[in-house]
Amino acid sequence: MMSLANRSPVVFLPPGPEACLGPPGLSPYATQMYACAPVHMGPMSSKPGLAATFYMPDTIRSEIYQRNEDVFLQADPHQYPELPDNLENMYAELIPLEDPVPHAIATTYRAAHCETGENYALRRLHGYTTMNTKRLDAWKQIDHPNVVRLEDHFTTKAFNDHSMVLVYQYHPSSMTVMNKFLSGGAANTASEANSAFHDPFSSDPDAPRPYTHQKNAMLRAVACGALLPEAVLWSILVQLTAALRSIHSAGLACRSLDPTKVVMNGCRVRISWCGAIDALHPNAVDITQAQQDDLTALGRLALALACRTIHCDNLAASMDLVSRSYSADLKNLILYLLSSSGGRRSVTDLMPMIGARFYTQVT
Repeated sequence: MMSLANRSPVVFLPPGPEACLGPPGLSPYATQMYACAPVHMGPMSSKPGLAATFYMPDTIRSEIYQRNEDVFLQADPHQYPELPDNLENMYAELIPLEDPVPHAIATTYRAAHCETGENYALRRLHGYTTMNTKRLDAWKQIDHPNVVRLEDHFTTKAFNDHSMVLVYQYHPSSMTVMNKFLSGGAANTASEANSAFHDPFSSDPDAPRPYTHQKNAMLRAVACGALLPEAVLWSILVQLTAALRSIHSAGLACRSLDPTKVVMNGCRVRISWCGAIDALHPNAVDITQAQQDDLTALGRLALALACRTIHCDNLAASMDLVSRSYSADLKNLILYLLSSSGGRRSVTDLMPMIGARFYTQVT
């Protein structure tokens, strides 16, 4: 055992700031931590934009803030007194994700799982009475990055009626294609005027006529640069065709491919509420014809995005805008999807038109 005489003396430092943070003359560590600039070097100017590389871009910061706001949003119990405390002791903390609509057949909520605490998106179908859930069980097997996954389904009387609740993955800060590109959510004034609805039977003499307004609005969109870049269109179409390929391969049909059902989160495109149509209309359906209708719906969606308007009734004027603004491959793709004759169409037939653009979306 070491004797007390052989131990090193203990030095007590005086109170105050630590020695290594003091002036250079008081500690040998200070010169290592706060070394001054060498005398032989003059002032150096930093490269332009170098400071921005050390900080998070504003776009990423705002996206994170928006996601956190969506995840941690709490509902006011006095504003929604009709909401139940929980659903079948499985999901609680219900928060409406959309404004109430009179006589709506479906309502969307965000809820937390009672055991795991994970958030889910719930699609409530009002007045549900049938129990044919065979196709819903098939939808639960679809696991694709461009399809909002159906996790579960159950019936409940918690809303004082017979309702079916479809449980989906929750993707915060998602926005529909309608709100992002076609209804002025992120568009400029030209696109807003292009997308606005005008009654063709209006008695107002100053109301624009449908064809004239549509054509002039398209020309204004081209002049103002409101059209989407072609790379954005191909990105959306490639992801949607990949989702349809997975759905059709499983013997199912989307049946709800429209701008209000396609959501975007960053650059990721997803088809939402898959299976809800099958729950509302559980009767037998011609899957082959329904899959053909999916391709036609994809063509209408592509044409609406290319023209930046949902008013594409005049196909000749719309395709003229597409041919003057985009490549021949995109034009041929839209024409192929919108064609209803010429035999059965398939998603795999689109690959020659997509070409090498497919690999730019592989992540």
